[in-house]
Amino acid sequence: MNGFVCWKNFNAHFVQIGNGAIPMLAFPGFHRKCTDFDAFKSSLGKQFTIYAFDLFYHGESEQIDANSPFDENELKTMVELFCKTRSINRFALMGYSLGGKIALSVLNLFPKQISAMYLFAPYGLKPERTVARIEHWPIAVALFHYFIKHPGPFFTAIRMLHGIGIINTRKYEFLQHQMESEQRRRLLFNTWQCYRLIKPDIALANSHFNTFEINLKLFYGSLDPVEPPEHAHFLTDNLNQKDTLTIVPVSHNLICEKTNQILAKQLAANS
Repeated sequence: MNGFVCWKNFNAHFVQIGNGAIPMLAFPGFHRKCTDFDAFKSSLGKQFTIYAFDLFYHGESEQIDANSPFDENELKTMVELFCKTRSINRFALMGYSLGGKIALSVLNLFPKQISAMYLFAPYGLKPERTVARIEHWPIAVALFHYFIKHPGPFFTAIRMLHGIGIINTRKYEFLQHQMESEQRRRLLFNTWQCYRLIKPDIALANSHFNTFEINLKLFYGSLDPVEPPEHAHFLTDNLNQKDTLTIVPVSHNLICEKTNQILAKQLAANS
């Protein structure tokens, strides 16, 4: 089953995966589709009914007005509309990479309604550096626009940084792959502009996990060049809950059969 949540300038597409008793809202990562979570149908799909949403500019989701960023008020509206039409009061959350940042924002908006959270290499746990804070400046947007059509200086720069050891080989190869075509670069720009105002307060999320005893499962790839396992401590250091972290022997792509097998074993052990 699939459908849309439509309001103002947004049409958010979702699919239903699994038939478990607990509703779960799921958000994939950059350059991924909501149907990717089919990989977890035989594990999480038995305990949860997963409603997985395409990101805007991905799959069938649509941002009608590019000048209207998707902020936390819009996110709140989307979740409220979806839950109202399905009479959902409590639900679990799942997020992968960029989708992890979105899921954490939903947690902060609806902490009393969240029963559990599954995060896979979530983006946004590490505090922003200065370079991240200037990303909204007009000159940064203009440079990104230039880069879409003229990527040469970017590739030269990362090649130099790789040569002197500032960027390791895995991250270098990942960046080359993500930026290899104009289509990919434009998708990255549109996604960045759309979600730039989604910035979950990690300390607040940590407090919600403890206050409302929300079960957290956190997964990282041992070979991940983008979101390495050491980022986990930004969320877990002050948690009352223990044994939240699982390291999977993969790179950044955690939505895979290996992770599914680990999830199935964890769920069976807790049943």
